[in-house]
Amino acid sequence: MKLNTKYSIGDKVWEINLSREQKKRLCSFCDGSGRILGKDRTSKRCPECHGFGSKSFWIDEAWHVFRNGTVGLVRGELRVDNGGERTANTEYMLYQHGIGSGAIFHENRLFPSEREAQAECDKRNAKEAT
Repeated sequence: MKLNTKYSIGDKVWEINLSREQKKRLCSFCDGSGRILGKDRTSKRCPECHGFGSKSFWIDEAWHVFRNGTVGLVRGELRVDNGGERTANTEYMLYQHGIGSGAIFHENRLFPSEREAQAECDKRNAKEAT
């Protein structure tokens, strides 16, 4: 069986990423103290914020062209469910991130030119703005 992939080893690609900003919110359980007071007047670390007094959350900001790279590994997987339906999944690793580093990219985040990558970023950013 042959699995056709969008990119091959050695292909130059442009990678897009979603930038995110980390924000913190005061823990409402301990009111930001990081501690809770028991009925016996002993203090314990807050179980909600783990004693930090705040909780972190992430806000998606915008899609942007991150960098160009060279495909160094292509991994394809074909799955067949009980009903016989087939789904293919292709993952790529780039030399610039290190083969075996764990940085895996799917086809929907890699593009053959910077122009196409930027066009996809503009499209995704416009969609999220609405």
